[in-house]
Amino acid sequence: MSTLDATVSMLKTLPESDLLTIYDLTRRFYIKQEKSTEPAPMTEQQMIEKLDLARKHASEGKVIDADVAVSKLRRKYGL
Repeated sequence: MSTLDATVSMLKTLPESDLLTIYDLTRRFYIKQEKSTEPAPMTEQQMIEKLDLARKHASEGKVIDADVAVSKLRRKYGL
C-alpha cells in the first residue's frame, strides 16, 4: 500500500469533525504559503554578512532555544 493509499484509507475512517479540523489546518498552511515569497538569491558576500550577524547575535545571547521556538510554532499552527 502506498503512502497515498494509506492516507486516503485513514481519512475515510475519520469522523466529519476530524476531517473539518484537517481541512482547516491544511487550508491555513496553503494560504500561508501563498502569502510567502521566496527569498531572493544572495551573493557570497551577502551570505557572509548574514553569517557574521548571526554569530554576533549568538555571542550576545540574542538567540532562542530551539525547543522554545518549536513550541511557539506548534501553538501558532495548532499542532
